[in-house]
Amino acid sequence: MSVPFVFELHDAPHDYWRFTEFGLRHLLSDFHNVQISRRNGFIKSTCSPALRLVYSAKGIDCFIGMIFVSICFLLYPVIALLDHAIASEASTSGFNVMATR
Repeated sequence: MSVPFVFELHDAPHDYWRFTEFGLRHLLSDFHNVQISRRNGFIKSTCSPALRLVYSAKGIDCFIGMIFVSICFLLYPVIALLDHAIASEASTSGFNVMATR
């Protein structure tokens, strides 16, 4: 399964849950071989909300999102390097989970 974490509201008004790695481990305590991986690191997850402005229905938000996308595209090697280099696990845009019942 895959769950979001640092993302804007989606499926409003039915966006009820955000799961931490600890919450997922608790919910999957009856499962075996639980493997939880982060979708990305601190830098990419920090950039993610700004990049998602592209999908906004508001024109100015979409325009600003396109600026962020352009900047991130140009700086991607630096962003990827920093995302790998920074050891902080304080933020991620979500988790991928594999488990056996």
